[in-house]
Amino acid sequence: MSPNLQEPHLRRTAARRDLEPTEKPTEEPLEATLNVQLETPTRRRANFQARISILDREGLDEKAPPMRGFLALFWITMTLYAAASMYRNSGSYFLGVSLQLWRSSYRDFEALLIMIAAIYLYTYVALPYQLLVAKGYFRWNEPFTRLAVQNGIQIVPVLMALFVARYRSWPHLQTGSLLIFAI
Repeated sequence: MSPNLQEPHLRRTAARRDLEPTEKPTEEPLEATLNVQLETPTRRRANFQARISILDREGLDEKAPPMRGFLALFWITMTLYAAASMYRNSGSYFLGVSLQLWRSSYRDFEALLIMIAAIYLYTYVALPYQLLVAKGYFRWNEPFTRLAVQNGIQIVPVLMALFVARYRSWPHLQTGSLLIFAI
């Protein structure tokens, strides 16, 4: 078969053009075998560019986030501030940290545990309600009614946390963390 009648993807390039179609190739060295390339009627080059992932640490050097240096400086500053605070507290309280916040929180530790337990248990009221609604045990004509009942169930722990925090006159840090936990 002559080279012109072969299909385009089977043609050999200039590496072995000196062979006649009637000649049989002898043992070719490895270099000659590696020079064989496949030709296509239209040569198209695909330009592939991988998407940059924020999880790829090596790819971040090209398009580094502008806040990268600021965050490093922020954490270095926070470490120095914490070390200076521990040094100052060690001179005053003979400890590395001040326990004033712990003492104010420990005052109502039992009430806080009861409140957190109530919030967790109330989750187990809202979840079975959703399961019963999904299975069709509660049939309301309007979807708004289902949402109103669900929001009513979910707002109870937040209102309990507000009431307990207001009644106990806890510090703002403890009150805020309890409310965030309830939400």
